[in-house]
Amino acid sequence: MHFVCGGIGFVGLIAACLVFRWRFARAKERAWSAFSGVTGVAFFAAFFGIAALSQKSAATRAAVNILFSFAVVLAWIWLSALAHRLKSAFLTEQPGETPRVTEKVLAGTDLGA
Repeated sequence: MHFVCGGIGFVGLIAACLVFRWRFARAKERAWSAFSGVTGVAFFAAFFGIAALSQKSAATRAAVNILFSFAVVLAWIWLSALAHRLKSAFLTEQPGETPRVTEKVLAGTDLGA
């Protein structure tokens, strides 16, 4: 059950990375596009490595677990940075006003600075 639910979440994370890679590429945000793409591909490779090499020698399992741990840290860094960026893009606050979504974000033309 752990692997089934984890697999669903991991596939969702990989898909999100690749969708944002495409969105950032379309917005000509090369650094964010590359960061999103590298994160998605690295996480896919690490997840595949865990699944495919789990029955190998202890040294191989240890190496794959270390690489998977790095991929998890990279994914959390990407997710945190993206959340910060999107929060800045989605909400504009003026002193005393309620936060609101900008028109550019609603139109899909602003992914934040």
